[in-house]
Amino acid sequence: MKITLEKITVDNYEAVGKLYLPEDQQVHLSPNIWSIADSKFNDSCEARAIYNNETLVGFTMWVQTSEQMTEIWRGKASYHRLGI
Repeated sequence: MKITLEKITVDNYEAVGKLYLPEDQQVHLSPNIWSIADSKFNDSCEARAIYNNETLVGFTMWVQTSEQMTEIWRGKASYHRLGI
């Protein structure tokens, strides 16, 4: 298993946008596509696709608030896709 964080690009943004949360968690987070849009207009946001080898398994977004602190705004990975 090789986990990597890859930039959101024209080649993967639709697939990342289609990743879903279980229904009981959807009230807690906006769809990924909104976070991707936010990261394109907010220079402090960093958005990444999470891959297990070549398979897209999740999405994360963070903001570096200072040299010593990073806030994770979003984090979601499909554990069944990770093989866990």
